[in-house]
Amino acid sequence: MRDSWKLAACVAGCGALAVACDRASAQEFLLMNDGFPAAGVCNPACTGNLQMGFEEREIGAAAFILDERWFPLQILNVQILWFNNQAGGCGAPTNNIQEGIFVYSDLPQGGVADPHLVYGSPPIQLTAGFLNNFDLESENVIVENGGVNDSILIGMQFADGAAPASGGVVTDPCAATLVTDLNGAPNPVLSWVKATGGPLGPGWWPMSAFGVSGDIVIRAVVAPVCYADFDKSAGAISLDIFDFLAFQTAFVSNDRLACDCDTGTGRGLCDIFDFLCFQNAFVAGCP
Repeated sequence: MRDSWKLAACVAGCGALAVACDRASAQEFLLMNDGFPAAGVCNPACTGNLQMGFEEREIGAAAFILDERWFPLQILNVQILWFNNQAGGCGAPTNNIQEGIFVYSDLPQGGVADPHLVYGSPPIQLTAGFLNNFDLESENVIVENGGVNDSILIGMQFADGAAPASGGVVTDPCAATLVTDLNGAPNPVLSWVKATGGPLGPGWWPMSAFGVSGDIVIRAVVAPVCYADFDKSAGAISLDIFDFLAFQTAFVSNDRLACDCDTGTGRGLCDIFDFLCFQNAFVAGCP
């Protein structure tokens, strides 16, 4: 990966975001850092950066910083926005098959060492111009804990001969690639690249180190394995009165994990239905 590697482009109409619906339902949560709509068509058109500096075997990844209450959690779905420069007259890209999706626990700690690898998929086929959905529910991808940062990292690796750049030069200006938004990056450790070389050397680096200010559009739908286990003081998964108290505290604080137990009245809204949802989850127990 190299410093000068981004190409501004209109993500035409964001029709891509219309096809990939907001899959998350009760006790399932859509994790996203980018500023594009969670679901529906952008109006006016969304604008993003096509990140054209990726080379083969490099990984672009999004990090999601949570807290211990979310774990263990299951990765149900991964969404990747995949575009080429259609506005510049490019036709269909020829690099839609990529190495795979990789799920890690915790954030990179610097250098070439990976965080703990939880899951690696076979090669994936993407469709340019869309927010591509990859259903992992049947893969039973469980992240037991988020490491020292209570985080997960989800990335896509470019395959051999299927990246837009090589040797620091964009070799295929019509290749499809990953996209970042233009809203800036309030937390620079949410977008990462595993570089194979370049001015900073190989290893994991925040995208901000290469002058990228936006968030990468990689998302995940996740579900806590035992939603009702809000209090972790007992260690292993168990349900007791302290879980009720922990839920109540989270509810009063408008905490997302509490307020989105029931989403029938909208996301991020704490109401009586969230209490009822938690109560039903508690009664149902843990798997």
